[in-house]
This record gives sequence, structure tokens and C-alpha cells, in this order.
Amino acid sequence: MRPSFKCKPRQRPSEQQISDGLYTATTMSEKEQVLSYIAAHPGCTSTGVADVVYGKQKWSGWIFARRDIDTLIDEGLVEERFDQGISKFYAKEAV
Repeated sequence: MRPSFKCKPRQRPSEQQISDGLYTATTMSEKEQVLSYIAAHPGCTSTGVADVVYGKQKWSGWIFARRDIDTLIDEGLVEERFDQGISKFYAKEAV
């Protein structure tokens, strides 16, 4: 299932470029897309977010997704709940 938001096309760095340090974690931040996905799919896991936002074939996608989710939690936009040992994420409603 594809997310409802439209991703603007851009050249993403290869896994080799990321591994070699040519691109930093800041380059790969997709916080807006992560937040949009969590808002559209409440109760999703970090693996689900990584698969959609960063792509299933990327080994680093889960790391980047989890970093973006942790940043959104720190900013108070997302909350993390545990269900049977699995982290699930929910967007907080605007007050």
C-alpha cells in the first residue's frame, strides 16, 4: 500500500556512498514524510515506516527511520506505545 503523500523525485545516495561517509545522517532526514506516514497509519512500527519512506531494499532505512521517529518524539509530535513488546507509534493531536 502506497502512502497518500506525494514524494518529490530526487537522487538518493547509494548504500556505498552512505557507508563511505559521503552523506551524513542529516542528509537522509525525511521527518516530514515519517510524520505524515505515522499520522496516516496510527499504530505503525518503525519497520513499516522504514519500508515505505526509505525503501525495503535499504539496510540503513530502519536506522534513519528510527532516528527521525526519535526526533519527532523529542519534539512532542509523536508518541511511542508498547504493545506486547513491540513499539508502535501514534501522532499526537494538535492542541
